[in-house]
Amino acid sequence: MNTPQHTWRLPTADELAGSMSLHGQNAGGVWDGSRGVPSYRMTPGKQSPLWDPHWPVIYWWTATEPSEQRAYRFNFNGRAMATPKTAGPAYYGFRCVSEP
Repeated sequence: MNTPQHTWRLPTADELAGSMSLHGQNAGGVWDGSRGVPSYRMTPGKQSPLWDPHWPVIYWWTATEPSEQRAYRFNFNGRAMATPKTAGPAYYGFRCVSEP
């Protein structure tokens, strides 16, 4: 295509917090944008379907930006960190989403 199609995008911090799970159950994640932290009914884990427990990636990037130079990333147990966008070790990954 010659123009962007905007089909896929990074999830927001709110979407990622809400999709975390433990033992096949939603962890009840809620994103507090004013504080830049999620909270959960139960601590999420590195489990399918969101995470591949055998894959080295332990962080997912989000589209939520606390500043022009930083974006939030989440680790598999639900913690969020504002991280320089230029960071890119092999254990940082992304999981794109699309509108239904």
